[in-house]
Amino acid sequence: PAYHEERLESQNLRKEKKKGNGFKLNWENAMQKTKQELLNKE
Repeated sequence: PAYHEERLESQNLRKEKKKGNGFKLNWENAMQKTKQELLNKE
């Protein structure tokens, strides 16, 4: 049972990591868009 619990835990950790990476990518995309808008305004 302990082995099974560990497997579940690592799956959850991976899901959390994916969420984190997705958030980071979204944030970077937003930054890029903002930079582009600022450049277009000039």
